[in-house]
Amino acid sequence: MSLKVYMHPRNDSTNRFGLFEKFAGDYKNKKILDYGGNRGNLLYFSQGKIREENYTCIDIEKEAIESGKNEFPNAKFLHYNGFSPMYNSGNINEPFPVFEEKYDICFAYSVFTHTDFSTFKTTVNYLQGICKKLILSFVSKGNFGMKTWVSNKRQADFGSCLNLDVDGNYFYLINNDKIYIEEKVYNKKERFFFSFYENNFIKTTFECDTFLNPYGQDFLIIE
Repeated sequence: MSLKVYMHPRNDSTNRFGLFEKFAGDYKNKKILDYGGNRGNLLYFSQGKIREENYTCIDIEKEAIESGKNEFPNAKFLHYNGFSPMYNSGNINEPFPVFEEKYDICFAYSVFTHTDFSTFKTTVNYLQGICKKLILSFVSKGNFGMKTWVSNKRQADFGSCLNLDVDGNYFYLINNDKIYIEEKVYNKKERFFFSFYENNFIKTTFECDTFLNPYGQDFLIIE
């Protein structure tokens, strides 16, 4: 069951379609998987550039998936009851969905910023098996803008926040007052969970290219 029903807001600040276009290349008539796409926001913001019949959305928010089905009846929406320390108290051992078709492009924004490293790695391995190209956001430890945003948000929500200048290849900020360094698995439910990664660690682990974004989340590209 979900910890909270989360319908991602739609406005100029949440429009990620430009980032998708920046990295996707030629996506016309390509099969697109929006992993963690909530209610089909990438499709919505494409304003018809992505064809409904070429679009599939997976999300852990069942209510968002049902909303997307109603809004875009020709697209595919699939609820995945996977565990999330911040968004879903579902099954920690939930198997990934099985698809008969393969996808040309997978896009995931602000998904792996809220998972532990084990989930990040196993999900990337899964997505590589069903998608030709992966465009996935993460936040690097050197991303000062995102660190400032997270710190300010936690101070607003909790009244304080720990210093986010932390050693190690990756770490998790739990709520505002706990930091776990290089703890591979985290399976507790929390109000807030955010992960930060060393850029070179991401490049080595996934054998990928990365794009460091001074205006938001960073990206790793695998193809």
